[in-house]
Amino acid sequence: MAKQSSIHFTVPGRWTPERKRSYRRGKHTVRVDTAEAADFKAVVRYGAQEACSRPLEGPLTALYVFRRPKPSGYRKYDHRPHRRPDADNCAKILNDGIEGIAFLDDAQICELRIVKEFGDRWEVEIWIEADEEWPYCKELAMPDQRIICKIGGN
Repeated sequence: MAKQSSIHFTVPGRWTPERKRSYRRGKHTVRVDTAEAADFKAVVRYGAQEACSRPLEGPLTALYVFRRPKPSGYRKYDHRPHRRPDADNCAKILNDGIEGIAFLDDAQICELRIVKEFGDRWEVEIWIEADEEWPYCKELAMPDQRIICKIGGN
């Protein structure tokens, strides 16, 4: 079987940032996912299982594109969702959901690009590539050929 070097899949539906609840158990505090976060992780996990047969190995480059409809509270010249939730909290929940499926450990991700943008519906697009050419210049392009990330080189 050929070695898989990249993964691409889309997770439809409303995405949520990483949130945990704390519960005291005697002297210890336990942190668990909220029900909403646990449900989203399950959907992400299912999408990753459909997209890849085995976890990628070695250093990885990841691109996460979070899309949502533009709410009425934004002005018409606001072209990006620059308010909460934080982009890094959104990426954490994806990494937790696909860890062990798309890659063995999220420490393998050497480069991570997170994009929040307005779209027609709520969804997350996920691209993960094995970094075989590092440190040479390469570009991550979306299907509409917008280059959104140029890695390495000049």
